[in-house]
Amino acid sequence: MTGVQITYGALAPGALEGMSYEELFLRPQIVSERTLVFCPTARIEPETVSSLLSQVGMGRFDLMFTKDNPHSPTSGQMYRNIQYNYEKMRRIALTEGYDNVFVVESDMVLPENAFAMLRAVDMPVVSAKYIIPLDPPRENVMDGLVVGMGCMLIKREILEGFTFMLEEPIPPDVVFSRYCAERGTPIVRCEELTCGHKRPNGEVWT
Repeated sequence: MTGVQITYGALAPGALEGMSYEELFLRPQIVSERTLVFCPTARIEPETVSSLLSQVGMGRFDLMFTKDNPHSPTSGQMYRNIQYNYEKMRRIALTEGYDNVFVVESDMVLPENAFAMLRAVDMPVVSAKYIIPLDPPRENVMDGLVVGMGCMLIKREILEGFTFMLEEPIPPDVVFSRYCAERGTPIVRCEELTCGHKRPNGEVWT
């Protein structure tokens, strides 16, 4: 697998300091944009819902929760269910003409300015920084090959010309990272934005 181009530190130190609320969150371009907020649902955490509804500066948006799983997870088809839901998001985003898709997994805990910081980077694909609760814990950039989609802002045009649905039952993070690598689109990780990742036991890792 070809490594995806990953860029770190997209915002210069202090880039957002001193900006007024209007400058950061109410710029006409952003206010007029339409964003599809996509939350693929495994277990939905109340902190995730609360932090999504607390986002500032999103302009016009629709919120899409989905747990439409046609395949039985007991048959080893879990990733096909996830691919199916991501593909549904992709089709809706293109058909309805959204400008951006804000992907937030259902166990992420976001600061209220998460969307605004990702949008301020103004690149086709921008990710937050977070910890994946594995043993041992890992950051959401894995071996320079895959960037986790737990909190990611994607411009509409990036979603054209491919599909999340593959014969191979793999996570959509891998599918999307492969696609970005093939088309030469870098995934930018905003080092100034750290999100929490809630574990089933209630701990939030940051």
